[in-house]
Amino acid sequence: MVGSSNSFVFEATSYVLIQFFHNPPPAGAKQLLKHNNYKILCQPILGEKLLELYPGYLKNVFPNYVSDTPKIAIKKITDYFNVTPSINGNNVSGIVDIRDRLFKLSEKKEFVNAFAIVASHTHWVDRKPIIYHYLKSKNCYIIGTHPINPDSTYHPVSFAFNSNFPLAFEWCEGLSLIEDEYKIAFDLVNNLNDEIQNKNYPIGISIDFRFKKSLFEKPIASVELPIDETGHDFFGYSKIVSLEYFESTRKGEGTEQVAWHPFSDLILGLNQAEMEILNKLRLFVFNDSNNSALSKLNKITNIIKDT
Repeated sequence: MVGSSNSFVFEATSYVLIQFFHNPPPAGAKQLLKHNNYKILCQPILGEKLLELYPGYLKNVFPNYVSDTPKIAIKKITDYFNVTPSINGNNVSGIVDIRDRLFKLSEKKEFVNAFAIVASHTHWVDRKPIIYHYLKSKNCYIIGTHPINPDSTYHPVSFAFNSNFPLAFEWCEGLSLIEDEYKIAFDLVNNLNDEIQNKNYPIGISIDFRFKKSLFEKPIASVELPIDETGHDFFGYSKIVSLEYFESTRKGEGTEQVAWHPFSDLILGLNQAEMEILNKLRLFVFNDSNNSALSKLNKITNIIKDT
């Protein structure tokens, strides 16, 4: 998920942060995606197999399920639901539906921490697999069309919903994922896809591993920045830093939200009247332009805790 040099992609994977086609995709696309060989792309896979299958797979994933830009992805959501997503995302019925289903599907409430709801998109027109690498020396992730190591295992982490199986469109390599946790998160993605596969939501879901030792730790808000310095080792890729780091070093620069938190309001146990009050408070906080996004995030977290 990448932003242009003039527009940073803001992927807030924390408590409060950022038309698919109304007709189904072409019959040929559905038929191709039913091919059992392609299903293995949506589970941990060796690089050799990823390279073999990806060229045929991508032809029907892009742009039918994954948009070419963040703006197109947001427009699909806006057109489908007749509303532009708010920062919280609770004005979009599909986002609320996904949150509620995740909450009900999760045996433990901390399992929901493993996810972010996303506007499925890319920026790389060469259509190679999109891979995350962690750059320990800089404490950041580099995402882009990294060369594929045939002998490495790649874990899919971002998915679009589909009537056959969740369609992976981003993978990570060499990250310290706890396999048992990943399996729980992966199974939840599949179960969620089974429940909403025919709704044609122009929304995706990501397994949120960024800056966490455990997938089930609370999400850490992050920002994705294009690397546009021509002499940089990763020119043309993007780096992902924490929101806290971004706000301390890149003040005044704009962002574009393409992700939303996964937490259902069902966890609060509020009645309708109480929810209306809470939503008014949320709106008040986010209309306050005098505070930073991090400050707003902390305010909303405190509101939820105090409710």
